[in-house]
Amino acid sequence: MNPIQFFEYGKSRIAPGVINTFIGGVSSELSTPQLLADKLKNYPSGSAFSVSNIMNFTIVGDNIECYINIDYEYVNLTTYSGNLGNILTYYTDVDNHIKRGFNVWLQTNIPYVNIPGILEISSNAIRETNVVHAIFQNATTLLGGIYTRTFYVALKIEVIYMPNVTQYGDSHTTDSQTFFGMKSGCVIYAHPSMETINNGGLEADLTYARDSRDAIIRYVTNFTAPNPITDLSVGTVFGTAVQLNFTTPISTNAIDYYELYVNGIYSKKIISGNYITGLSTNTSYAFEIIPVDIFYNKSTSNTVNVTTAATEPYPISNMTSYYIMEGNVVDRVGTNNGTATAITYEAGTVGQRALLNGTTSFISIPDSDSLSFNGTNDLPFSISYILKLNVLTSGSQYWIFGKRSGNSIFEYQFSIYNGVCYFDIYDTTNSAYIRNTFSWTLLNTIDTFKITHTYDGLGLNGMSTYINNALVSGTRTAIGTYSSMKNTTSPLLWGKRETGNFLNGSIDEVSIWNTALTLSQISEINAKLNSGQSLI
Repeated sequence: MNPIQFFEYGKSRIAPGVINTFIGGVSSELSTPQLLADKLKNYPSGSAFSVSNIMNFTIVGDNIECYINIDYEYVNLTTYSGNLGNILTYYTDVDNHIKRGFNVWLQTNIPYVNIPGILEISSNAIRETNVVHAIFQNATTLLGGIYTRTFYVALKIEVIYMPNVTQYGDSHTTDSQTFFGMKSGCVIYAHPSMETINNGGLEADLTYARDSRDAIIRYVTNFTAPNPITDLSVGTVFGTAVQLNFTTPISTNAIDYYELYVNGIYSKKIISGNYITGLSTNTSYAFEIIPVDIFYNKSTSNTVNVTTAATEPYPISNMTSYYIMEGNVVDRVGTNNGTATAITYEAGTVGQRALLNGTTSFISIPDSDSLSFNGTNDLPFSISYILKLNVLTSGSQYWIFGKRSGNSIFEYQFSIYNGVCYFDIYDTTNSAYIRNTFSWTLLNTIDTFKITHTYDGLGLNGMSTYINNALVSGTRTAIGTYSSMKNTTSPLLWGKRETGNFLNGSIDEVSIWNTALTLSQISEINAKLNSGQSLI
């Protein structure tokens, strides 16, 4: 594995004794060694940093690189008093000379922060930023008093790793607002002593994180990394997607998940068999999968190089989620894994299909921004699947799918009621929506149907439904004053709505796209399914 990086993982231009510091995007502001020296202080004294400690200073495009020969404090590069907040893209400290300070307040360009050498983290370190992972491997102290605010309003933060920190501000019994307002559900890896340090109870800042921000706290008791992945292999290669396969390596501690790095940069979590989408056609990529155990220990793994195909028949890069129903409801391209209730599986057009019994069966996919299609205005999307209905009774309602929940919090749905099929897109409530309807006689209880709903994001006339390869001649209607779809917290349910109306039938090969598929693309999709093959 390349040396662990600060801000960016995977810089490879390391020249020991010649270059040990790489700073991205800042050459317009830090164009001389003195300007960089002015941003730093000596450690531990905090005295002025001498420019004589910066050598081999070089500008490389928008970036700078140099050799720094002493330990130092990183000061105010991206806070209100700094001027690099919107341009800094990485800061790689190869020799771990940064020992105190650090701040990405208001920094919007950096998702991954990793500073192995730092010992003391300043207040307001990860404040009001888009940082997702903050890794402080050897830090022991969060500096600051009653307003430490180290992860203050960190709205994207998912992982905080600081297993050696034993001091949160001035007191273990008073909340220092270290985690105030941060994203709910973050995983915090903490020193074991923090569990009882507050008069036998949990440290006060961690108590707030657990009780008010739903944080998951894991006490790191073992630092043994998993074995590396040595059998990473490539499955199917498309123009904009590549399948990666690997087996679970031996690990002292249970493996929690796997991280994907593309060309050395962290991308997302992944499982074996997933497709990496959003790539460019006819382009070479280097992929690496890193196993992460329950204590956030990681290991080096092999890299596999792949060149994507020149073309593809349908826009795989626009596929946000894909469920092939092979004994589960795992998302094959994204992270929107579903939960199956009372679902069984049998042979279908492509492998297996999910059977719904009409009384208790359904699939629930948790809310995700990637399943909502709104911005300032509506965004295009498509939903495609194979459907078979076992029962159609006049006067009954059947819900195929719907992103909706109680209190009239709706986004979109497809349902059947009393002889009519309804494809609806809502403006939050059931008093304002746009609708595309057609007769249920197009869907009998003998055949299976390949159905695709598309929406171009431009309002009522942009709604369409295709059955097999034919555009349905339906009726479009606007109810109330529809403005745009809203991004709600509702789950996406398949086979029922939140209050019932269960489907008796089967569902297979569900694909969700952030584009309005064309008839030509839909025909290509259906041809692939008819051949007995999944789309990817």
